[in-house]
Amino acid sequence: MPIATFDVRALREQRGLSRKRLADLSGLTESRVWGAENGKQLAAEHLEAIRHVLLPEPQIDPDSPNPLFDATRESTGSNPVVHPVIPDSIPDEGSLDLPILTLVEQLPTHPEAQSVEPLSIPTAGGGPERREGVRLISNSEIMTFKQCRRKWWLGWYRGLELKKESPIGARAVGNRVHRALKMYYVPQGYTPMDPRLALERFITEDWTYHTQEGFTAEFQKKYDQQANLERAMIAGYVDWLANTGEDADLDVIAPETYIEATIIKDTELNHQPIEVRMIGKLDVRVQRRTDGVRMFIDHKTVSDFVQKARLLPIDEQMLHYHMLEWLQDPANEDRCAGALYNMLRKVKRTPAAKPPFYERIPVPHNSYEINSMLRRVVSESEDILDVQEALDRGDDPTAVAYPNPGPDCTWKCDFIGVCPMFDDGSRVEALLEEYYRVHDPLEYYEEK
Repeated sequence: MPIATFDVRALREQRGLSRKRLADLSGLTESRVWGAENGKQLAAEHLEAIRHVLLPEPQIDPDSPNPLFDATRESTGSNPVVHPVIPDSIPDEGSLDLPILTLVEQLPTHPEAQSVEPLSIPTAGGGPERREGVRLISNSEIMTFKQCRRKWWLGWYRGLELKKESPIGARAVGNRVHRALKMYYVPQGYTPMDPRLALERFITEDWTYHTQEGFTAEFQKKYDQQANLERAMIAGYVDWLANTGEDADLDVIAPETYIEATIIKDTELNHQPIEVRMIGKLDVRVQRRTDGVRMFIDHKTVSDFVQKARLLPIDEQMLHYHMLEWLQDPANEDRCAGALYNMLRKVKRTPAAKPPFYERIPVPHNSYEINSMLRRVVSESEDILDVQEALDRGDDPTAVAYPNPGPDCTWKCDFIGVCPMFDDGSRVEALLEEYYRVHDPLEYYEEK
């Protein structure tokens, strides 16, 4: 049982990883990571798992040919034009650790310098229709309001978002994995796209967009590492489906399905009558072949299964979607049996990582739970309308839309950098104008 010959704590902190994050990436427990940092002896495979995360193999020489992308360069003024070509086949898992693009000093800003045409994601059509006298509220808005009113005020009431969201981080991983799976779960009449190939397209698209004005070696390193994690997750998921037959009993009805239903027919906002409609968007609506029952799949990239599985019986997102499905058919003639919570673990599946890496859990709800959820969202929506009305009449946001700071703010909130400035007298509005833009928060629910 060897002792680490490298400074685990120093390397972890240098890479900006928490002890828990290092544990997740290496597939070990936090206690083992703590032991490695404090000179405890570890099993060879545990030490190798930590070393694999903190001391990855050297990057391929950027001047060498890149088997993933054939970068064809043309001269356009002083800037080269890079045309990454998507491969016809996907490399096996053993060759996943590859750079994203052949490194150039600066990516072109010429309008012809495009990587690939954006993929068209199939949808079921539809989307939110903004009408006078109707207030549309989503589960995301309710959850944001309950977690932090200040975040709700900035993101939903004022409609602010970062001008350029980072392509690195937990949300970026989840976003690209979701987009790849959307190309695979398509209804009859569409040809499903191999999610491994779709992922490569999205990795390229995001890289191209976020490096138009150049990039640093450190940025490329982080992006490569994250892209390799995503490749391992998707490649393993394809194998998992083939080995387990998890999709064998499912027919895809529609991907990207928008749904809405009235929850309050008659209330007031600013002394005007208003109807409140709850909205949502399902990742995939499916039907079981064996009994014809409808369900919906919700894809999640997670660090562990245990905590998520324990919370599923009270998970409000799944219950919210099921409630909306139930409200579409109150006579229960075409019943929806609930969710299929489809989890992909964020781990590279190294030899030291412990399976399982994928898990799918049915999440049913009975009529009592759905009716309780309906009563809850009615009250929560009324609370949102009360605060919205107070803000409309000019009440102080620091009094009615107060913050609720917590440990998740560091990775979950785009406003963490400006939040304290509302309370310390800083020129916060100038910073908002510099780094944020106004958008419609309901854009996500529209047909792309």
